[in-house]
Amino acid sequence: MARRIKEEPEVHKDRIAGEAKKLFAIKGTECTSMDEIAKAAGYSKATLYVYFKNKEDIISYITLKSMVQLKEAIHDAIGGVSHAAISDIINDAYDTYSAFKAVCDALIEYEAKNPEYFDLIVGRIPIDTDDITSNNYKIYKLGEEINELIYGIIERGKRLGVLHYEEDKELMVMLLWGSISGLIRYASNKEEYILIGNGLSKREFLDKGIEKIYRILQ
Repeated sequence: MARRIKEEPEVHKDRIAGEAKKLFAIKGTECTSMDEIAKAAGYSKATLYVYFKNKEDIISYITLKSMVQLKEAIHDAIGGVSHAAISDIINDAYDTYSAFKAVCDALIEYEAKNPEYFDLIVGRIPIDTDDITSNNYKIYKLGEEINELIYGIIERGKRLGVLHYEEDKELMVMLLWGSISGLIRYASNKEEYILIGNGLSKREFLDKGIEKIYRILQ
């Protein structure tokens, strides 16, 4: 298939990544070959390697795109404030729990719309802090920015005297990520079991779980 040579590299990368995502959703990342991705995207295999070094490079590109979307979703959920102002958004009209739940709701909605993205984000991501041009480095930095958004809410609650956790910043964020992402994945995988065993819908189960996680911080 002929391609318009004036298209920006990002256009080609997005086209390839889009077809790769479809294949990954059907066959999984391990069972999808570069040949299959090239064919689905309408490129020769040689051209595919112009834009991506290997399949892992495609996966990291998709993960980076998903991290950007997730950060935007969380940013919007807590009022669209700037990163610097995040710890000052909590007031009488928007208490700590409401802010915390807004972030969790954004994660829940994101997972429902993009389950394959969510799995990439909470799965194993190689950490590359040496090459600042690499996708893995950019993923790492975005993860740190998202952590700061979440921690800003929790730290504000501690300063207001409504939260009293003792763990340091890094450990607290890791514990929250593990707890919230684990809860969301469990609810998605065990929706029928939860309904039969507890009579709760997926959403009801998640709401109760979010409240329990928040109570731990008190």
